[in-house]
Amino acid sequence: MSSNGSARPNRNRHSKRKGSNMNAAYGEIIGSSDLRRDLSDFLDQTINKKRVFLVGRLHRQADTATLMPTEMLVGLLSDVKFDSSVDYDEDTGQYVASIREFNADGVGATREDAIRMALDNMEALLDDFLSNTDRYLSFAKLREYVPYYLKLIVGGRGRLAETLGFRTED
Repeated sequence: MSSNGSARPNRNRHSKRKGSNMNAAYGEIIGSSDLRRDLSDFLDQTINKKRVFLVGRLHRQADTATLMPTEMLVGLLSDVKFDSSVDYDEDTGQYVASIREFNADGVGATREDAIRMALDNMEALLDDFLSNTDRYLSFAKLREYVPYYLKLIVGGRGRLAETLGFRTED
């Protein structure tokens, strides 16, 4: 609470600012300028103290973002599972690695080649999502993919095969 009784932090440049924004009430929107000014404090509170903040432009309260610990997002996505498989196609003599949630496949002479191709295809799909997130959020059919993409993002690109459920060895 600032000295004038409002819930907004004290904006006096000469006051002690450390932690001034950290006492935001539940659901209160933190101004983007406050976030920029005290970014390391907000990150410390988010990562180490597991706080969640709504951040946005105070004059347009509909436009907000959520700052939350990644482990919390991982927990929220724990029920998101991938149905990935590698099968041998007798007719073609090729392996087919499939990720059913994305209708994505990879084909190769070996199991590893098929998985590698499927992962390359997933990288391209993930890049498209990251470049066009607004489009994915605008259409109901594309919105269905968002939790799956978020799961891939928090899993990390280096662990894509593991996140998708592909075993890299027999």
